[in-house]
Parts: sequence; structure tokens; C-alpha cells
Amino acid sequence: MSSYPRTALLALNLIAVSACAHPAKESSQVSASDAQHDVVVPPTVLFSKTQLTLRSRGVRPHGTVEVPVDASGTPNVFGIRFLGSFDDLTRKDLADYISQLFFTPAKRNGIQTAGIYKMEFK
Repeated sequence: MSSYPRTALLALNLIAVSACAHPAKESSQVSASDAQHDVVVPPTVLFSKTQLTLRSRGVRPHGTVEVPVDASGTPNVFGIRFLGSFDDLTRKDLADYISQLFFTPAKRNGIQTAGIYKMEFK
């Protein structure tokens, strides 16, 4: 093989390798050591249109309610998790109340992100 085709082949290989090699996107991968130093602020309630009124059929609410809140501060009522003992009527009242809440979104290192708002009942 003469030197010109060998040089051309080497140049094509270098171009192909450099085209495939690119840095990972910042949002796609975060190393575990970087995640430990993140400053995370959970979502908080700004205000509500209504007052919380809970009805129950004999079972006192006890446990935690987890509400997913998106990056714009909107609660996902269909994603609510009830951990503990909650009557069906109480769950409906809580879902109706939560749908009327306005939240500040969670923040990770000062950037708005989705998060979980937690309500505890003792």
C-alpha cells in the first residue's frame, strides 16, 4: 500500500472516531459524588383557594401523603401516594384540597425541578 492511501485511510479513521466521541450531556448523567453535594429544596405551598376539611368514616387519618409537583409548581393529583391508614372519603377530600393548592417547585442547585411534597398526619 502506498503512503497516500494509507494516509487517507488514517485520516478517515480519525474523523470517524472523533465524530463518535462527544462529551455526555450534563442532564443525562450525574455522578454519585456530584449528587451528594447538590442543594435540594423540596416544593412548598404558596397558598390555597380553600381550607382543608377532612371527613372520615371512623378511621382517623394517620401516615404520610406524598404529592408529586412538577417543575412549574403544579401538583399531580393522580400521582398522590397515601402511606398509612386513610379512609376513601378522606383520600377524596385530600385530593380535592391538593388540587386547589399552589406550590413553589422544588429546586436542585437553584434550578426548578420536579419534586415530592409530603404531608404527615399523626
